[in-house]
Amino acid sequence: MKIIMSGATGFIGSHLRTFLTACGYEVAAVGREYFRAGAEEHLNDLVEEAEVVINLAGASVNRRWTRRYRRVLYESRLIPTRKLVEAVNRSSRAKLFISASAVGYYSSVGCQDEWNGVKGEGFLPDLCEAWESEVWKLRPTVRRVILRFGLVMSPDGGVLALWNRLLKRHLMVLPSSGNQGLAWIGLQDLMNVMIFMIERPEWTGIFNCVVPGQISLVGFLTAMTEHMPYVWKIKVPSWIWHLFLGERAVLLTQGQWVKPARLIEAGFCFQCMTARDLQEGSKRG
Repeated sequence: MKIIMSGATGFIGSHLRTFLTACGYEVAAVGREYFRAGAEEHLNDLVEEAEVVINLAGASVNRRWTRRYRRVLYESRLIPTRKLVEAVNRSSRAKLFISASAVGYYSSVGCQDEWNGVKGEGFLPDLCEAWESEVWKLRPTVRRVILRFGLVMSPDGGVLALWNRLLKRHLMVLPSSGNQGLAWIGLQDLMNVMIFMIERPEWTGIFNCVVPGQISLVGFLTAMTEHMPYVWKIKVPSWIWHLFLGERAVLLTQGQWVKPARLIEAGFCFQCMTARDLQEGSKRG
């Protein structure tokens, strides 16, 4: 089976491409050049060769959200998604379209799942809503899967590596109280979700890619330091984060309490469900 993937050079995409290839799939990357004006024919030809399209395109949210960069965040998600959808609608071979989104869609108030989730207010929920709306324009005969990612954690990069560096110095830096929800998933589990969706044609729609157990940020970091003799907890008020990071500070000062109701319903088995599991993975790495 052939898969084409946008965002294949990013942190998640590069790991996923290697993983899918090791699982026996043929994976072709869709570079940015395929989404430029006048490249529609080349994109059509590439899509026509594949049964599965995985869409991970999108600029990092981990930069100051200036007016110009907000436009980048929108265009880097909506344009590739729209062009891929249009190409799939013209194709005769593609059967499955998997697109990334984020749990940032949800409100930070209450516990959210796919059935009863409440959209939040602000830039990030609006961005997620606009991103997902492009996927619903696929022709009905294509199976549509939207994966709302929690914070993706891996021993070899991302925020977990940063936290580990601080914790090794016995420092726990908390945005505000640290009691905000932390919706996360291990990188290996996320990649396993992709295989799960490819191999089970009965599942479609929106899935929350987060671990089943809900935990606060301070609870998670405390679990990571349970064997340390002492840890200095430093609580930094929200206004300081907003002063230095602008509106992007909500990524740290707010969080979501999210359940993976549909993955549980589908029978997906998580391998990494606790901070200890991540720590063990870090040691093995």
